[in-house]
Amino acid sequence: MTNQDRIRARIARSKARREAKRLARAEKYGRIDRVITNQTLFRSLMKRRHGTDWKQSVMDYLFHAIVRNKRQKDAIWAGEHPEPNRIRQIDLFERGKKRKVHAVAIDSRVVQGALCDSCITPLTQPGLIHDNPASTQGKGVTWTRRRMMRHIRRQYRRTGNQTWALIFDIRHFFDSIPHALCEKVFRAVHMDDMLISLSMHFIRMYQVFEARKTGDTEKIAALECGEGIGVSLGSQISQDLALCAPNRLDHYVKDVLRVKPFMRYMDDGHAEGGKEDMLALKRRVFDKAA
Repeated sequence: MTNQDRIRARIARSKARREAKRLARAEKYGRIDRVITNQTLFRSLMKRRHGTDWKQSVMDYLFHAIVRNKRQKDAIWAGEHPEPNRIRQIDLFERGKKRKVHAVAIDSRVVQGALCDSCITPLTQPGLIHDNPASTQGKGVTWTRRRMMRHIRRQYRRTGNQTWALIFDIRHFFDSIPHALCEKVFRAVHMDDMLISLSMHFIRMYQVFEARKTGDTEKIAALECGEGIGVSLGSQISQDLALCAPNRLDHYVKDVLRVKPFMRYMDDGHAEGGKEDMLALKRRVFDKAA
């Protein structure tokens, strides 16, 4: 066996080990009968009640929690997607920018929370790069700042005052995520068909709700066919997808281009290096993001 044959065999064994781990995670977190249960729905309710248990709708749900969770679980197992009682659109102004946030009722939030906590998050986060810390347990703003300073100090020891930084922001980040890409992410982590259908229902739900108010039947049909674009702010599923959607870009910069001082926090990214390297990286990031 030549040296190249040994390298190829080592790569094949590594791929087989990673695929075995993915299949083991899918068996644990990617089946509808393990994700949507009375226990996961109750844990989700206890988590989502914090800070909102003064509301009448939350108190009513808590009073009949066992019965309502059982009804939701049985309906989902039967293939029925839960329709929210109401969706409120809230306009927020952040640094002069108007953002639309959708707030849903507690019954829908309980199911979405169980879906994320017991399925989407544990299946998708192992595939993210280490320097993608947003909305990740054990990380956060403080961890990100320390990690960023570590990258900057390391690069400064190499290039001194000739260090350049590339800073980019993905424009209309949540509004530009295609629904077809969301479904592709779900299939890549081996979620079963019922979980994919339920997840896509929640992703489309906000746009379908707005289209029904205006009577736009063409948009509803396009959304049902998976041709929609954009996910809603305020949804936990949207937060998870915001981490995963540019994951190929992250791995391209880290693994293919070998740029180690690179981080992405949601739609903001930065890297450090020499001037020519950063200008070349800028062109490649723009091409890949397109």
